Amino acid sequence: MDSVQSSSDFSRIEIAFGCDAGYVQPLSVAVISVLASARNPSRIRFWLITKSLNGAALSSLRSLIESHGAQLETRNPSESEAPIESMPLGEHFTEATYYRLLLPRLLPTEVKRLIYLDSDVIVRHPIEELWAVDLKTLSTGAVFNPRSLNYQGLGLEREKDYFNAGVLLMDLDRWREERIHQRALKFAAEFSGALPCADQDALNHVIKGAWKRLDLRWNQQFKFFQHSAAYLRVSWVALWRARSAPYIVHYSTNTKPWHSENEHPWRSLYFEQLDRTSFRGWRPTPPPHREIGTGQRITRLQQHYQQRARALKSFFSRRHRDSR
Repeated sequence: MDSVQSSSDFSRIEIAFGCDAGYVQPLSVAVISVLASARNPSRIRFWLITKSLNGAALSSLRSLIESHGAQLETRNPSESEAPIESMPLGEHFTEATYYRLLLPRLLPTEVKRLIYLDSDVIVRHPIEELWAVDLKTLSTGAVFNPRSLNYQGLGLEREKDYFNAGVLLMDLDRWREERIHQRALKFAAEFSGALPCADQDALNHVIKGAWKRLDLRWNQQFKFFQHSAAYLRVSWVALWRARSAPYIVHYSTNTKPWHSENEHPWRSLYFEQLDRTSFRGWRPTPPPHREIGTGQRITRLQQHYQQRARALKSFFSRRHRDSR
């Protein structure tokens, strides 16, 4: 269980998102999920880092937030002197992924602690409980990202030292003091190898395992459904809890709930929350129906029966061993 600090230390809850105009719908859904699950939404102040979100879209978001008694502040990443335009990007990332590295510069020094959330999350549990986690002397609280393929290339000794940056509890004073954001930007700009997870890789290189391990439920990743506890190297109890009762659902897949082909187990939750926003009633257009040819039907039937044959063979093999 995560240890807690005195709630009087930080009475206002500071939450940041980085977003461009193309993500306004999922951002609105993430924001309403925070507000709907909070015990006292009026304690929350949102910080939005964006270049392109403005006009009616921003006005609608502000109205949504203020209707719950919370506040919204915006910052333009151009106000930071950090040159993020030339940063390396992974296949599914935009420049906005680096906005979290600008937070210590863009936010006033009075903001000493911060929760950062990716825009493709749904919060199901009171955010006050994450806010109250005691980081002790560490700069960052995060959730383990199992089976990272490049942790050694980033200078980490152990796979379990690599975290997912979609949900972060940040001690901004320590980030500023240790120059974590500046060192991460420098590493990303100068690293000669691949950074498939962009700034997440850079942050892991800089922090080097010195982060607070949060309960898996604070960042339910899609890979939690794809693999067993043994493969992911986590306890089956922790994995079961994260799958069945997550605090934050993170749609960490290439396809998102707003894509018609998405099959995430918690996809329906996205639309439940969406219907609390100005996007209520919207649903993705299903792909056009395509007839498959006879050859494809035969191939699929063959695959189906081959899978059943393997399953039956395995079953009777176990029965035979048990009876001996």
